[in-house]
Amino acid sequence: MKDRSPTRNLVWAGTSLALLIPYAAILHHGVFYRPTCMLKPFGPDYDLATLSRLLTRDPSLGLALGLCLLTYAAGLHSRWGRCVQLAAWPLWIGFLPLSLWVWDIPFAGRPICTYWHDGRLVLPLIGRMHGRYLYAFGLGAALLLTLRNVRDERVRSL
Repeated sequence: MKDRSPTRNLVWAGTSLALLIPYAAILHHGVFYRPTCMLKPFGPDYDLATLSRLLTRDPSLGLALGLCLLTYAAGLHSRWGRCVQLAAWPLWIGFLPLSLWVWDIPFAGRPICTYWHDGRLVLPLIGRMHGRYLYAFGLGAALLLTLRNVRDERVRSL
């Protein structure tokens, strides 16, 4: 990043931290607690006891925070910093459906888990909804949005 102003660094820090949600969702659902939603192993809803168990027993949150720090550092200091920056929001947007699928909607009674998980959501042309479809969508959307960002960046530099 050429401009290292405090404001720009703060915006980049916030952008990197926003990736905590999809990073944690991917690590939790895809690696550590396959294939459950965020709270299922720890309790019924977003209450203090459940959140305490989640924070103390789920390694995905700590690792996701570490990935946020790596993203921040790579965006500022690596040779590929601008590419990392151009891919950050597309990654967040692309994996928003998976993040909602895994995190559910806090303090709303977990409607996604209650009504859609475990094969309850059936979509036309797709059939029963599975997490793998959300991973495929996230990767595809993130790639397309990143390519658009790179193209726009090139056009601006002409």
